[in-house]
Amino acid sequence: MEDVLINNIFEIAKDKNIEEKFCQLFIDYYEDMYKRGWIRGGCHCISSILHIILNEFGYYNILRLGVVEIRGVVFSHSWIEYNNMIFDIAVSETNDLEINISGVIFSDIDIKTLECGFVVYKDMIGKSPDKTGELFRDINVGQYFEECPEGRNVFWNYIIDFSKKYGKFINLSRLKEKYSNEKWTLIKNI
Repeated sequence: MEDVLINNIFEIAKDKNIEEKFCQLFIDYYEDMYKRGWIRGGCHCISSILHIILNEFGYYNILRLGVVEIRGVVFSHSWIEYNNMIFDIAVSETNDLEINISGVIFSDIDIKTLECGFVVYKDMIGKSPDKTGELFRDINVGQYFEECPEGRNVFWNYIIDFSKKYGKFINLSRLKEKYSNEKWTLIKNI
């Protein structure tokens, strides 16, 4: 992540009273996901892993499922909310290259432009605009992680390895027990 974007995150955090450790976890996680190539079209993966990591470090958040509208294009999407603010890494690299003009959303603010409201987050009333949204309405985190094309425990092990970098040691069985049955929370009119 470019230095200017990192600085923007810390400036936003200062204005919104978000801890420095939260920022560092968020930035390090983004950089890992970027290196792995998991961001493009990976909102459900990115958000569910971030949700668990932040919870494990005491930053209790909500894993959300809804729709996003950018330039008139509407699609199902996942993100997290912490202290009633949106944090969204994957919206910066959607599958539709023509709408990838947003930066990462940190505390409701686009870290590239320092503006908010360009990406519109909505509830998923009725049928999802795509099959992916319908799928994530019905499955839980454990089912999703178990069906990972890269292997059954890839996401779980990533969380464990990431946490070790911060001196936190997590047991795989406990992690699965705690989060496997968790589902995405549908938003209600933001």
